[in-house]
Amino acid sequence: MARLLRNETNLAILEKKRQRSVKSTDKVLIGTGHKVEKRDMPPSPVNGAMKRGLTVAGFIALTQALVLIAGWILVYKDAHKTATEGVEKVMLQDTVTTAKSIVKALGGLPSVDVPGSEDWERTQEAIENLILGGNRLAYVLDSDGNISCHPDIRDRPKLRDVNLGIEPFLNADGVAQGTVGSADKGFVRGGLIDLTAKGLHYLATIKDPNSKAQLVVHQPVSRLAATGTKVTSGLLSNMLVIGGLLVGLTAILALVLTRAHDLSLASWNDKLEDLVGDRTDELLQSHRTILFGISKLAEHRDTDTGQHVERICQFTGLLADEWRRRFGGLTRQWIQDARLAASMHDIGKVSIPDSILLKPGPLTNAEFTEMKLHTEVGERALMAVRNQLHDTTLLDIGIEIAGGHHERWDGTGYPRCLRGENIPLSARIVAVADVFDALMSKRPYRDPLPFEEVVNIIHESAGSHFDPMVIECFDQVSLKLRDLHATHQDLIEPPPMLPHLEESVAERAAGA
Repeated sequence: MARLLRNETNLAILEKKRQRSVKSTDKVLIGTGHKVEKRDMPPSPVNGAMKRGLTVAGFIALTQALVLIAGWILVYKDAHKTATEGVEKVMLQDTVTTAKSIVKALGGLPSVDVPGSEDWERTQEAIENLILGGNRLAYVLDSDGNISCHPDIRDRPKLRDVNLGIEPFLNADGVAQGTVGSADKGFVRGGLIDLTAKGLHYLATIKDPNSKAQLVVHQPVSRLAATGTKVTSGLLSNMLVIGGLLVGLTAILALVLTRAHDLSLASWNDKLEDLVGDRTDELLQSHRTILFGISKLAEHRDTDTGQHVERICQFTGLLADEWRRRFGGLTRQWIQDARLAASMHDIGKVSIPDSILLKPGPLTNAEFTEMKLHTEVGERALMAVRNQLHDTTLLDIGIEIAGGHHERWDGTGYPRCLRGENIPLSARIVAVADVFDALMSKRPYRDPLPFEEVVNIIHESAGSHFDPMVIECFDQVSLKLRDLHATHQDLIEPPPMLPHLEESVAERAAGA
């Protein structure tokens, strides 16, 4: 027996090492030969942190972009204002300079009060020949402030009726500072004038001290906006390009660093999870190995020999898998646990005296009553183990099976006479598996029953002994059960002095 346990344990350890070397996600349950999926792990907090890290990096980049954009707008407005003021100053100065240049070119301002005179003709010709850029215009006022010389006055003689000298002369803030005609003689005066039809204009004027003629040069303020925009037009786009590159590089760098940190953290977390998982698996495997070993010991106290426990585990797994496929409601983990828990179905028989357990003939009523106690003994034993190991899923199912696999669907079973679905599903499944194995196995006093006869016996007991839905599952997998039984034959013959006292539908008219 000890050698059998050692062999099973060594095989499990070798299998685990092999699977680790190929990083398999499968495990092998001791004694059942069934591969199960790796335990379900809760979502890793590191994976959530990695996703949040990407979100944080994006949020930082977005915040940085918004801050930079706000800063760029403020800088752009300030730069535009500064540029506009500079352009305004330059344009005003340019207008004044132009006025001085014209006066110098004319050699002063002759009297233009008499249109057609020699002085008027000379001045008018000079005004007509002036080429001024930037929509600037120059003309000369007579001593009364009326327009006398103008580039268009020959075609528009009514311009002479326009008295510009009485128009308000405005400073940069738009406040009137006298009139255009009140300019000091001999000095250039610059400012603004509101030409109603043409809007605000920069204006520079100089009055000749002798002739009282007055030169006026002006250009529209709207030119200022166009010039200011032109000066700063490339500023915002350049700032956006540079800022975009800065934000993009910062975001990429933050993403790379965050990703590298997250991957490092994830790698560390995976190693930690693997370490914890391996330790947990080793502990659970130790617990399950012990439980399976105890089940094997209980089996060898009974008249069952060989691979009965292994077959019950396999049969239970097949029936439970088929139930899950047909009716749902079962998880893979539950099936895995039920498969191993089935090995503990008769663990309570260790408490039954040999005189009863190994009796070759029928049991008396008193002996049968004591035999039935093995279900409650096994149930209490597994409860005690559960309280110590806290492997609740496996042991809870084991407790259900140990205490309920002799209950009957019609309520005539033991130990509690449970009826129908009040019997745990795990116990209902094991009941079919146990009877099928018993009828299919050789006994000292009889040969195994033919497969077809076994199927008929089990079918006849649907609704009385067995859950009809479990029998539906049995119908689908009966051939697989037969093949499994054939490939897991007993290694030794049962001792002739220990005939099997099977609890089945067809046998044991009296006794346990």
